[in-house]
Amino acid sequence: MNKTEQYITPFLPSFQSLFHGRKRLSRKEHLRREIEKIKSKQLWEFRRLFSQWIPAGELSSACSGKNSRSRVYNLEITFWAFLNQVFLGGASCRETVKKVQSWMLQRNRLLPSSSTSAYCQARSRLPLSTLRNIFSHTASILDKSSTSNSHFHGREVKVVDGTGLSMPDTPKNQKKYPQNGMMKKGCGFPQIKMVAIFSLFNGTLLGWSEGNKRNGENTLFQKLWKFFKPGDIVLGDRGFCSYANMGFLSDRCVDSVFRLHQARPFNIGKGTKLGRNDRLVAWFRPRTKAKNWTRKE
Repeated sequence: MNKTEQYITPFLPSFQSLFHGRKRLSRKEHLRREIEKIKSKQLWEFRRLFSQWIPAGELSSACSGKNSRSRVYNLEITFWAFLNQVFLGGASCRETVKKVQSWMLQRNRLLPSSSTSAYCQARSRLPLSTLRNIFSHTASILDKSSTSNSHFHGREVKVVDGTGLSMPDTPKNQKKYPQNGMMKKGCGFPQIKMVAIFSLFNGTLLGWSEGNKRNGENTLFQKLWKFFKPGDIVLGDRGFCSYANMGFLSDRCVDSVFRLHQARPFNIGKGTKLGRNDRLVAWFRPRTKAKNWTRKE
């Protein structure tokens, strides 16, 4: 054996787990693997997995009117098929129809056509009120599942954020949610603005408000104040940092943590230093009244 070979140690990766055990998975990786397992399940398995979160009465057929006829794509099957399609993120209607056919075959029921037309029509008949009721129910369960151990010094932290979405280009949507004025007529899609409240502990969507391009994020944010309880802490970006928001929230015994708005000047020399990166600064009420404020406010 020459001098070079004397210091070469063979690399045997299979022995790594025997001596040191498997590397601990991160929370993110564990969640990703669990999601992949769910994606591979059949439609009836998907339903069995999540049915405990859905109120049974919400998916029963209506006595009269819409969703009252006996159809292959009844309210229950359409809901689970649509939820599965959304969960997979990018699954086509054709793939979803195949899953419904497999479900029907497993139940020894009449197989629907391979055409996607019936499924798409059934999806458009899903009542918005039913979807909202299911959302409120699941959000309430998840919100109650948080304990004092998951709070920040015994206080619940809720995150606010805004986003924008494009919608199908229909005359009804264009009228209610007109597209950006910079776009040529007929070239863009209807735009909807949304502001949502999340639980920092488990990421639960607690509520949202929506509007069109004429509604600012702070106006939509004010519609969500009913989701805050005394003692809560609101966390948001600089867009929500204003005297009005912080004042109204404080009046409800809710504290807020926002990054300083770029329009508000900051002088490091002003205020009282309380410690490292900690300074007490006084803000004064704006001299001009905002258009959406009442005189009392």
